[in-house]
Amino acid sequence: MFLKITVYISLVLLLTSCATHTSRTNSLRTSWNTGDIAVAETKAQSLITDSSKTDELIFLLEAGSVARANANFAKSQQYFAKAFDKIQQYENQPDYKISDEASAFITNQSYIPYKGYHYDKIMLCIYQSLNYIETKDFEKASVELKRMHNFQDNAKRENLARIEKKSKALKNAQAQSNTKNIDTQKSISAIETKLKNVYGNAYKTDISKTSEALYVNPFGYWLGGLYFANCYQTKSDIEMASSMFRICSETLGGKSNVLAQDIEAVEALANGKTNSMGNITYIIWETGSAPIRKQIRLDLPIFIFARNVPHVALNFPYLQKQNSFRQNLNATIQNKKLQFDTIADIDSIVQEEFDINLPYVITRTILSATSKATGEYFAAKAAGDYGILIHATMGAYQSMTNDADLRTWTTLPKQIKLTRFNTPENAQLNIEGKLINLDKQGVNVIYVKTMALNSKVIVRKFNFKKDKNNLNNK
Repeated sequence: MFLKITVYISLVLLLTSCATHTSRTNSLRTSWNTGDIAVAETKAQSLITDSSKTDELIFLLEAGSVARANANFAKSQQYFAKAFDKIQQYENQPDYKISDEASAFITNQSYIPYKGYHYDKIMLCIYQSLNYIETKDFEKASVELKRMHNFQDNAKRENLARIEKKSKALKNAQAQSNTKNIDTQKSISAIETKLKNVYGNAYKTDISKTSEALYVNPFGYWLGGLYFANCYQTKSDIEMASSMFRICSETLGGKSNVLAQDIEAVEALANGKTNSMGNITYIIWETGSAPIRKQIRLDLPIFIFARNVPHVALNFPYLQKQNSFRQNLNATIQNKKLQFDTIADIDSIVQEEFDINLPYVITRTILSATSKATGEYFAAKAAGDYGILIHATMGAYQSMTNDADLRTWTTLPKQIKLTRFNTPENAQLNIEGKLINLDKQGVNVIYVKTMALNSKVIVRKFNFKKDKNNLNNK
């Protein structure tokens, strides 16, 4: 008995230094949001070095996007390549292992390896393709855009299969735990009103009732359309461009003027009326930062054999939007201010997948806490006079292992906006008082990034000309 108690106490002491993902990445986000991307890149690298295998993927994604913002394309390509390999490794393994779920029951949900959400995989390919386009490695860009297309197409099917696997693994793990003595539904009912207040219409606990929504990122389709329209080898490439532009337009409800013009241009290309998209300039503007995950504590009563065990503190995740962002960009040609379409609302894309996974997260959180509470109850009962010490030790253990899984890719933008215009005769563009010289012939792409309201404005330009001497990234 004393040995078991010592083990419990040692475990508690071991976990006292644990921090949530949100707190671990706070320093990175602070540098990122002020626009100090060189420092942010160093901090992102440190997070990879210090991370466990379960967290490696999320920090590779963070480091890849930070290095990309800093125009460190070689490093960004390296991070994203490792992240893709990691995702492939996970996808070649059982999606959700009973052993992982059982381990999460006695620790917390962060114990399970971060395998990436659908939007992670899609944005990984989008960013990597942009890396290759900006460095004029067009063949590799093509590979990434086709991967992106596959991730987009497979998202719905994979989601339904993944939820089914999660549910099965969770039920099997529950069967191997001691939660059979618990009236779980009675415990859930006791906090149901509070959960509805936190999550609103997204709240439900039936894992089988999941949405069939698509995790579509319209920007990925637009970028694919732009690439294949400018780097086409065969007629099928032009058809691919047309298809991607149309999917993007449909996803945006047919309301984008940019897409309407792109579709018209690519149709002329497909019909042989022209051999290029024309002399046009695009501005891609990434503004703000994606939501972070935070947690809210709710006290859950545990009912064992109709007896009410003392309440257990549970932490449930929620998304907190980052509302410090620029809503307007001063971009002008010949003193005319340009208007932007929002082509991808990353907040909404992240929220959609969060909501679909929410029933599983709620159920798993409750089962994990009730499993530990039941273990504490029976251990204390068997300990007799030492029961008080068991309660004290396990109570501290529970408070430190009931944290929610707060891992999420925070250096994604809040929104991606787009504008398109015929390149003016003077071939000049003004962005926030900075004069940018454009190529009169062909397609110019101006990339702008603002991480927060008062952060540095990053501006780069690139095109689809194959001559590397024409490379101008800054």
